[in-house]
Formats: sequence, structure tokens, C-alpha cells
Amino acid sequence: MALDPQTQDDFKQRRLQRLELRYLCIPTAHDADSNFELVERLAQASGWQITSTQRGRQLIALTRGTLLQRGEMVAVQFRQQAVLVASICDPSVGFSLIGRRQCIEHRERVRRAVLREIMGGNTG
Repeated sequence: MALDPQTQDDFKQRRLQRLELRYLCIPTAHDADSNFELVERLAQASGWQITSTQRGRQLIALTRGTLLQRGEMVAVQFRQQAVLVASICDPSVGFSLIGRRQCIEHRERVRRAVLREIMGGNTG
């Protein structure tokens, strides 16, 4: 039985949203506490609202939104020599290509912040 085009589109959108829930693993040469400090500075400098922290273990923040759109959630977990980062859009909004692109950018910003530390200690 073939699905109608709208159902197919809904299925594709939900599949993309589930993929966004996966963590990106970033191997690092530093410990969890050092990586936490880097990501915490990034979040503060970016104007993200930090909603939950466990020093050296996890940081959850909400990014800045606009008048018409809420920001995204960025969740970061810290392991010895690894940082795991995920970013998701507000589930109440539904699928948004703009929101998905912003989530990718948030993950990339965390990755760059952690890798800059590896390449010489310069985070700014």
C-alpha cells in the first residue's frame, strides 16, 4: 500500500528530527573538566541561557531565539577525552529547515571550540 505524498513528507520530517537527537562525538586530548570550561565559555560568549550544568559532566543550554522563533536546545556531555554534543529544535514548532541548519551550526561551534583547545589553547 502506497502512502499519500503528505504522509511521506511527514515520515521524512520525523526521520530527520530523530537523526538530530543523536550525539556527535568529538574526541579530544583533554579531560572532561577542561572541555567543560571551554564549552561553558562558548555558551556564555554566545548568549546562550545555561539551564543545567554538572561541572565536568554535562551542560544544557538554550540558544537565543527571535521574536517569531524559539532558540534551540544544546546538550553537551563530557567524557574523558571526548565531548558529545546534540542540538534540537523546539519540538512544539515541528520540522524547520532553518532550525535544523541552526542546530548543525551549534554542534559545529562546540566542535570548533573544543578542537581549538587541542590545537593550541586559543578559544577566541
